Amino acid sequence: MNDYRTFALTTVDNPFNPFIDFDNWFLFDCEKDYYSLNKLARLTKVDDSMSSKEEAKEVERAIERLIEIDPLNMYIKVYKPGFEPNSKPKQPNEGIMKVD
Repeated sequence: MNDYRTFALTTVDNPFNPFIDFDNWFLFDCEKDYYSLNKLARLTKVDDSMSSKEEAKEVERAIERLIEIDPLNMYIKVYKPGFEPNSKPKQPNEGIMKVD
């Protein structure tokens, strides 16, 4: 199980890495009226009684659900550099891996 800080939701057209340049990533997302984090928050069911591992699992489930129900196929799940599944650690500023 990944920690929820090792993966994120983004759109195929957002040129910014949410792990390295979150501010510009977020501005781009809002300027396009995507509001990805708001959509994700509506699908995520977390509460104070959950452990970090349970929260991470729930966030990942919500990301996968949003991708599944996205009629435009614009959402993708990306991994923090060095945390891609079955990968060796990378340098902190290397790109992001898109997962279909």
